[in-house]
Amino acid sequence: FKYWDRTGIFDSENIAEKFDITAFPNPFFKRCRIEINVGGKYKIDDMNIPIEISTLDGRIVEKSELKSINRYFIWKPDNLNNGIYIVRIRLGEKLYSKRLIFIK
Repeated sequence: FKYWDRTGIFDSENIAEKFDITAFPNPFFKRCRIEINVGGKYKIDDMNIPIEISTLDGRIVEKSELKSINRYFIWKPDNLNNGIYIVRIRLGEKLYSKRLIFIK
């Protein structure tokens, strides 16, 4: 995967120098806002970023894409049980994750 900006072509490893996932509220009751925070000199403005939410045993319960313009996703686990879930976001070759606690 290559990313193009005005100064040239960069490997996906260099797209974001700082990348963080925030989830609010966490623990949550009905819905959770999952947001990405990007720092550094490279931008991800033209990318759709894949997002997966899974149980602790690896069963995927949600797949979607973050639109880089919004940089957030509202997750409403209506038909799932209480528990701990993992949100995973892949950016190039790197995988970022965050623990979510769902309480009904």
